[in-house]
Amino acid sequence: ALHRSTRDNLDTYWRAQLEAMEHHPREASLPQAAEWGALGTPRLVHLLATGVPTSKSGAGRWALDAYPHHREIVEEALRVRERPDDPSTYAAEPDRRRRHLVALMREVIADGVALPWPSTGRVSAS
Repeated sequence: ALHRSTRDNLDTYWRAQLEAMEHHPREASLPQAAEWGALGTPRLVHLLATGVPTSKSGAGRWALDAYPHHREIVEEALRVRERPDDPSTYAAEPDRRRRHLVALMREVIADGVALPWPSTGRVSAS
């Protein structure tokens, strides 16, 4: 039941959030949006992939390994959550932050929805 509801949450709630980001690009460009989406979606996929719940920070560290090609946005999300006074690599380019966030979330959601149960503990390197 947990696996099914987690997959459903990725497939419905989080997909709808991606669509909303298209209609509200300013809000989606904010640092808080990066923290929310770049840690929230991997947190659910971590649960599906490992069977073990984790914190948002734990999910971010897991995502650094699972999605190394999205390192900058994951590091930004961890920065916002854990070190908000540190400088952002996106400070001058918030729209780039939004584009990177959307790309990560799109991939993470697709991976989570596609994971078999029980999972092998791996996600694709799309």
